[in-house]
Amino acid sequence: MNKENKKIAQEHRAQEREKQQKKNRRKEILANWGPIVIIAVVAVALVVAIVTSGGSDADEVEEGSEIGFTYIDENGNAMEVTDWTEVDEEEEEENELDTTAGTVVEDGDMVNIDYAGYLDGEAFEGGTAEDEDVTVGAGEYIPGFEEGLIGHAVGESFDMPVTFPDGYSDELGGKEVVFKVTINGIYQ
Repeated sequence: MNKENKKIAQEHRAQEREKQQKKNRRKEILANWGPIVIIAVVAVALVVAIVTSGGSDADEVEEGSEIGFTYIDENGNAMEVTDWTEVDEEEEEENELDTTAGTVVEDGDMVNIDYAGYLDGEAFEGGTAEDEDVTVGAGEYIPGFEEGLIGHAVGESFDMPVTFPDGYSDELGGKEVVFKVTINGIYQ
């Protein structure tokens, strides 16, 4: 090989080495910075999606529009709730407690009561309350408690036997107790 060809071959190899080094540097940069760039692009895309969707601020909801959410009832069944009534403080104050003696409790009434629970004649922990508001039929108390108020009248005191559900607690689960109840009034 003559000197000129040898020089050309050396230059060609030098150029190939330089190309390979540049390629290796690009791979190294991508390996180090690629995941960061991908995360940044995804973050920007999420911000754009949120901004263009209008966000979820309740202040932005137009009056009269339906807002829905899923409610899980006590039996584990999902129910879509899209209709509710907003109660402001003025409306709440309009619900006055009617203490007229003889007014009878009906299903759906909100009543104010005092009660004390007894197991085998002994008061049990957590079984006593005064001025407790109970909505009859709402299912917020053990089965039979709210229903046991129906038909009783304001000013009346009575004993109401109720059986706690199995598994309620070690002390009360599956046991019959007696609640001594006084109906203070019914909200109007």
